[in-house]
Amino acid sequence: MPHRIRAARAAQYLAVRALTVHGLAHPLTLALLAAASTAAAKAWDRGHRVDAIHTAPGQRARRAWADHAAGCGTCTTTRPGCPEGARLWERYCRLQDAYLTHLRTRSTSQ
Repeated sequence: MPHRIRAARAAQYLAVRALTVHGLAHPLTLALLAAASTAAAKAWDRGHRVDAIHTAPGQRARRAWADHAAGCGTCTTTRPGCPEGARLWERYCRLQDAYLTHLRTRSTSQ
């Protein structure tokens, strides 16, 4: 993992911890949020994508499936062909369904 991504994740983790403990108006929280923003901007400037810093479970599952499908001789990008591919595909589909259900329920409750 590139150094800038690790630095951005660490800075964001510390900022969230300070926010939780001290609140938004605390000087430490503000300083750590500024440091997190700077670290994320440096990672972006070096060509790292935002999802490299903030990876949601669905993004990780999709990336794992795509990486497997690209290297597996029996799997395609749309259909698993081996037991490992079936497991990764099922996890990706399950997370995607949960995310879409969440969006539907959120839009009906607003």
